[in-house]
Amino acid sequence: MKFKTSDNLIDLLVGQSLYSSPDVAMRELLQNAEDACHLQSLEDPSHKPEIVVRYSVAKNWVEVSDNGLGMDLEVFEDSFATIGASKTNSPKLKALLEKAGSGNRPIGQFGIGILSCFGVAEVVEVRSCAESSTPVSVRILDRREAFKQLSDHRESRGTTLRLLLKPGGPMQAQHIHASVVRY
Repeated sequence: MKFKTSDNLIDLLVGQSLYSSPDVAMRELLQNAEDACHLQSLEDPSHKPEIVVRYSVAKNWVEVSDNGLGMDLEVFEDSFATIGASKTNSPKLKALLEKAGSGNRPIGQFGIGILSCFGVAEVVEVRSCAESSTPVSVRILDRREAFKQLSDHRESRGTTLRLLLKPGGPMQAQHIHASVVRY
């Protein structure tokens, strides 16, 4: 016997009330990109972090791209795609954080960040590439269904996360610029 996760709990976690404003949603996306860049700087102290936010008002999407650590398939499955797992659930990330020592700043711990995107987005696309690894590129249409593999991949290390926003939802592309300026 083991605990089971109720769909009601997941629905509560991803409900629109979690991200009732575009500022909060953008903060989550930017924090994930910052965490990835921080992890890369632990691996390579000469790393120059870069986070780029793009959006389309006409097509109602937002995209956050970073040149951070990126994810290989193992990190993607152990951390990103495991509901409730912290980033340290991945043995690779945990080893990197341990190597960095105790002065390290905390990174995301609760493992609901990507699920929470479904409070504002209809579709989530992830393209990630870790150093010397096969890229991971998926489209997530629903948390209950298998991810769809994408054929277009990132060519360089890092992660790009694109949200196709819900029409009339709490986060709309025309609010992105003002939200990013605040962070």
